[in-house]
Amino acid sequence: MTWPAAVRIPLGLALGVAVAALLGHMLLASLRVPQADLPLLPITLGERTVIVEVASTPKQISKGLQFREGLEPDGGMLFIFGRPVSMCFWMKNTTVALDAAFVGAGGQIVHIAQMQPLSEALHCPSVPAIAVVEMNQGWFRRNGVGAGAAVVLPAGLRL
Repeated sequence: MTWPAAVRIPLGLALGVAVAALLGHMLLASLRVPQADLPLLPITLGERTVIVEVASTPKQISKGLQFREGLEPDGGMLFIFGRPVSMCFWMKNTTVALDAAFVGAGGQIVHIAQMQPLSEALHCPSVPAIAVVEMNQGWFRRNGVGAGAAVVLPAGLRL
């Protein structure tokens, strides 16, 4: 059977469309994977020292802990903004229940939000924050770390 000329698609065009679709699928899949190779840093939250991943670039901060299947019991992520900013966090594409401790300009926790997996509800502190520490949900309560607790980085580093 011969297709009418108006229906025939040149083979090169068909292959180009197929390759573009495959590359687009691969790109979309790569966006749905957790961040890897973020720097690790010991920080002290109240009286407890933990090792956290550090997100400090806009791209790292934007992706956060999305697409993770879990966290170590004492693992988490530190988001550093470099200056006090008014911001909100949500849990889009994040399947791990988290607590987010918002850190004020004085280096103390000013608010802790309990965030539910995959929720797009916004969690916003009432004051600007210079950093946020995300840990497994309940970690702060279980470890006696609440509002007013100090967040301390290793010597020579600042939030």
